[in-house]
Amino acid sequence: MSGVAASPAALAEEAAGLRAAGRLEGALGLADRALTLDPACAAALLERGVCLLLLGRHDDALAPLRALVDLSPEHALGLLNLGNALHGLGRSAEAADVYARAAAAAPASAVARNNLGRALQDLGRLDEAVARYDEALALDPGCGLALGNLRQALERLGRPGEMLARCEVACAARPDVHEARLHLAIALREAGRAHDALPHARAAADLDPESPAARLHLGLALQEAGRLDEALAAYEAALALDPAFAPALNCLAGAQSALGKVREAVATWTRAVEAAPGYHAAHGNRLLCMNYLPAPAEDLSLAHRAWGARVVAEVGPAPEDHDNDPDPDRRLRVGYLSPDLRAHPVASVLEPLLAGHDRDAVEVIAYDVWPGAKDGVTARLRGLVDGWRDVAWLDDAALAAAVRADRVDVLVDLAGHTGGNRLPVLARRPAPVQVTYLGYPNTTGLPTVDLRLTDATADPPGLADVLHTEGLARLPRCFLAWAPPDPSPAPAPLDDDDPRACTFGCFNNLSKVSPEAVALWARLLRDTPGARLLLKNHSLAHATARARAEGLFAAHGVTADRLVLTGRLGQAEHLALHDRVAVALDPFPYAGTVTTLEALWMGVPVVTLVGDRHASRVGASLLEAAGLRFLVARTPDEYVEVVRALLSDRARLRELKRGLRARLLASPLVDGDTLARAVEDAYRAGWGAWCASRRARVGPS
Repeated sequence: MSGVAASPAALAEEAAGLRAAGRLEGALGLADRALTLDPACAAALLERGVCLLLLGRHDDALAPLRALVDLSPEHALGLLNLGNALHGLGRSAEAADVYARAAAAAPASAVARNNLGRALQDLGRLDEAVARYDEALALDPGCGLALGNLRQALERLGRPGEMLARCEVACAARPDVHEARLHLAIALREAGRAHDALPHARAAADLDPESPAARLHLGLALQEAGRLDEALAAYEAALALDPAFAPALNCLAGAQSALGKVREAVATWTRAVEAAPGYHAAHGNRLLCMNYLPAPAEDLSLAHRAWGARVVAEVGPAPEDHDNDPDPDRRLRVGYLSPDLRAHPVASVLEPLLAGHDRDAVEVIAYDVWPGAKDGVTARLRGLVDGWRDVAWLDDAALAAAVRADRVDVLVDLAGHTGGNRLPVLARRPAPVQVTYLGYPNTTGLPTVDLRLTDATADPPGLADVLHTEGLARLPRCFLAWAPPDPSPAPAPLDDDDPRACTFGCFNNLSKVSPEAVALWARLLRDTPGARLLLKNHSLAHATARARAEGLFAAHGVTADRLVLTGRLGQAEHLALHDRVAVALDPFPYAGTVTTLEALWMGVPVVTLVGDRHASRVGASLLEAAGLRFLVARTPDEYVEVVRALLSDRARLRELKRGLRARLLASPLVDGDTLARAVEDAYRAGWGAWCASRRARVGPS
């Protein structure tokens, strides 16, 4: 057919066949032969343009596609692909005009309306984009591209809740289309209805057995429905289809970490960032998880610095042209940036600070970047600030611009490398002074963050300074204050004869229960006849987690009957569970924070082991602030001796337990007003340094 006698139309038809088979270079050659015979052959012009687009040569594709639409101004495919070429070159305004012509030429084309919506979305015309996606879905309810783009547009508009109704309509119209089922599953899960999402996620996976994304979202629905073991299998199935699928690697690593498989999780997150170097969430998760390992603190510091250097290189030089009034004594505008302004441990140590701020000294704006549901804690925090911004749907550049537009003087990150963080915003330096505080026990690694608030026990001078890219601002007291849960039950006296009583307890994440901690705790159990260890964590609701915990202790000669394993409980039940514990064992090298405060509040002494970094020294900071320095051990052997001393005198232990809540109430650990003065002094010092540097740059006014 491709002989010398072939007509231009026949050559174009053969080119289309080769293109469909993926043989793009051969198809392009046939299209060129056809155009040599007839430069005005519409089919050949289209084939040449489409082949060039598929080869990524958008600029070269413009000429044949323009020639085609010049010959046939209402050629719908020609217009659609010309729009694709312009869009691929970043010329969204021109692309939108051409897509509009394509939509007019093909009134039944859902693709033309979807593509028009995409171009409008890139231009920031989000409401118009949503209208075009709705038109596309009216034409084809199962249009996966339109559903995905619509989700993004509604998120950017801060209207994610509208997605569910649209997905229900799409799925009702086309239940046999995997994209419709998949997007409905996602919308239900995001609405907090993981159990309802499961049948649709399974249907999506069944309808497209080769889709890694379908298995990923099935895994997410399973995990959020409390079926972690099945979720692991779904993530593995996604990776069997695509071993480099970074979102599945990220989720698999998260599940591994939840089970306490920290080394495996770090290795999986390393695979994720190798597969997708720009995947910010996976990078942050990997760094967070590395804190659970007993690696040298210097190695952790280097890993954080490498991340920071990569992000700064991506973003480019941070601007220094802030036009904030450089008056060192004026009222400061302070912005708090967090995904945790809700029922979350960070909120419990932020609330006393917000309540204690001197409003004559600081004006406070909260930047809430959590995309999920708000709660009563959110409402309380809203009442403690001067301004509140719901900015979860802004990208990093837009969020940085919003902070700059608010003329924030001191921007405070409260997340570090924990989930939902927005550290790349700080890489853009939207505020003159930038601080990290509370949410993360290590450096951000960003040279654009000026200060990290801490204290001299958690980060001793000299030892800690060289590990941080930030300057360490050590508060003259413990670095935090805490809001005890209200209501909370009064501690009950421990009855040694109660068959439910456990000598030891740990309510921390399994990620923190390191093999080294297990070995030491097993030693305590072996040395204390009849003693049991109560481990409480949400992951322990799963058979895999329970079996793993039992296996770790069995390797040290501790049988399963010496362990009491408990999963997630409601807040009141969680607090009351402390009444069964004589002594709480702080894990290492990553100690507890709110878990330690809760234990003390409920009358349970906590024994901690000091290490070489903030994560393994925060327990010491809390206990020293509570006047409980005798519970701080410097070596594993001393840890054992501290526990033995507590257990050797039961009368003294009961007396200690009775007085712990009163001791806590009399300590700096619940004194938000004094904390606020110390924090404001740190902000003022950082602000004064910036004012001095700005005057030095621009000279006297």
